[in-house]
Amino acid sequence: MKELSTGRLRLVSHDRHGMPGNRSSHAPVWSPDGKYLSFMSSASNLVASDTNQFGDLFIWNEKTGGLALVSRTPRGELGNGNSGADQQVNHPPVWSPDSTRIAFLSAASNFASGDNNDSDDLFVKNLRTGLLQLVDSGRERTFKEGVLGFGWDPIGARISFTAGNPAPKEFEVFVKNLRTGSLQLVSTSGGGDVANGSSFFSSWSPDGAQLSFSSSASNLIHGVRARASDGTELRHDYIKDLRTGMVVLVGTSSLGTFENCSSLGTTWSPDGRRVAFVSNARNLATKKSEPTWYRVFIRDLRAGTLTLVSGRRNVALEDRGFFELPAWSPDGSRLLFAAGGGASPLNLFVSEVGSSKVTTVSTNKRGAAGNGFSREGSWSPDGTRVLFSSDASNLVAGTAGHEEIFVKVVGRYRS
Repeated sequence: MKELSTGRLRLVSHDRHGMPGNRSSHAPVWSPDGKYLSFMSSASNLVASDTNQFGDLFIWNEKTGGLALVSRTPRGELGNGNSGADQQVNHPPVWSPDSTRIAFLSAASNFASGDNNDSDDLFVKNLRTGLLQLVDSGRERTFKEGVLGFGWDPIGARISFTAGNPAPKEFEVFVKNLRTGSLQLVSTSGGGDVANGSSFFSSWSPDGAQLSFSSSASNLIHGVRARASDGTELRHDYIKDLRTGMVVLVGTSSLGTFENCSSLGTTWSPDGRRVAFVSNARNLATKKSEPTWYRVFIRDLRAGTLTLVSGRRNVALEDRGFFELPAWSPDGSRLLFAAGGGASPLNLFVSEVGSSKVTTVSTNKRGAAGNGFSREGSWSPDGTRVLFSSDASNLVAGTAGHEEIFVKVVGRYRS
């Protein structure tokens, strides 16, 4: 755990004797009530009962320091496959709003009867009862290609997720009602036409009425380019109103011009008035002479204005297979994002919304930035701390060069 105000760094992924995990840990997430941290780990020495030689889901009690392996059946059997996020694309576990359930991906086939698709499936674990629920199945259809991303609605009744089938091998965005079992296809045009390209990375608006997603489809909004002049496939971010079916494009300039390159996903501000998104378009708020890096933008949905947040920092490293979405602080005053450039280390930064001030988060007690891959940043529920994973060797002495879990105190925002 890293405390920015004091420079103290506390390691979360360790055994009961304080020894760091013997393999990588990643995908850290706070529970909404602020009492727990969840993360994935392939380490076998964190708890004595971890004997399955696969990646597992762990929950750490911040108050007691206790660590529990929770990716197991109601009878206590460990998974017979990896449970965890894809380490190249960020799909961490997601807590229900009331902190009583957690959704996660797993390739284990012994978590649900009839699970024989040999792909990652989406499960919900009830932390009170121990019960597991398979999400990506139902009366309507079964998905053979597995799940890529997911998220809870604000009241914990529905989950959005991306899933696909071999023929055609397109991924689509769905909403599953956990109470009724009904499944709704979301990646469609305002007229109901199914997207003719793959769709990913859904994100709920704070009121649960809208869902944003990214898609390579050409038929969602007329006039949006699906391919660049050289034939390269483009992806764009959309917002779907679940009540009316209306679809709007996120990547438009303040003058209403559609973006001329790709966007990779959005996150909503806590008040629902703005969205942050990642784009490499050169006609939004950057000069044409600048590199075609991906940057973080904020779009004000009411005013229609667009603001560049990340400056001259590359937030999606295609050559290293990396990208993740920015994270809003709980009060909406700051954005957390990971960025690097070329062969440079990847570090975490906090940008103050409405200001040009950007602060590096992944630093050691001397203020030196991490010399490795620091990523998967998320905020504590009170907005005073940042949780992240890093394989940097200069943050805490004794780490072995694989990913560990850290928390850093950034304090409250002061305007």
